[in-house]
Amino acid sequence: MLPYRVLILLFLSPLAYAAELYRFGADEADQEISFSNDPSAVTLDVPIIYFEEAQNELFISANGVVSFGRPIAGPDVKNLDTERTSAIAVFYVPTSGGTVYYR
Repeated sequence: MLPYRVLILLFLSPLAYAAELYRFGADEADQEISFSNDPSAVTLDVPIIYFEEAQNELFISANGVVSFGRPIAGPDVKNLDTERTSAIAVFYVPTSGGTVYYR
């Protein structure tokens, strides 16, 4: 009987922590990007070292892709290898509207 209790706890534990997110939005002084196919450029005061290269500018697209050096072309990301652009696509979601907040 004990394994079932452990299994139930494992499934319910993410629900207990679901409300512990960072506050975000305009009320939290976040910058916002309204949906657009044109990524927004952000110049960094302190460069980020990404794959042993210092990056002092990044581009945030409305679909959640963060790229360095130049923006990702177009709203859809098919294959980052063919883009020849350094990018982080952890938050990538194909979208047709909404707002991206960052700080």
